[in-house]
Amino acid sequence: MSRAEALIHHAAAALVGITGLAYFWTLWLAELPADEFGIGVHPLQGDFQHFHILTAPILIFASGLIWKRHAWARIKEQHKKHRRTGILLATTLLPMVLSGYLLQISVEEIWREIWRWVHSGTSGLWLLAYGIHQFERTRNQKA
Repeated sequence: MSRAEALIHHAAAALVGITGLAYFWTLWLAELPADEFGIGVHPLQGDFQHFHILTAPILIFASGLIWKRHAWARIKEQHKKHRRTGILLATTLLPMVLSGYLLQISVEEIWREIWRWVHSGTSGLWLLAYGIHQFERTRNQKA
């Protein structure tokens, strides 16, 4: 993988990860006072959601960009370093992406809830694996 490809992927992962975590925080963790119309909505909730949705295609593109020369090449070579986190990244990417899109287009509340859980779970796993994958890589470069 070239430096430019790595930079695009890291930047996209950071943008999508930060906006996704910020949106999650505004949606579920930020405590807002209730008004006469119900529970309040964080003023930045919509902005974080929109930025998350707008930056996600960049991550999808960047992941596709590095697939053949990095991920698939390592799988074919049976490369041992970072194998667990790499496979976790590869296997959680598709359900993360699909559930994100299905969450946006689902009308029935039960399906929205299902896709919300799938998207949150796979995204959390993906972010954790990505962090460990990068940490291991930088640790091995210093050694």
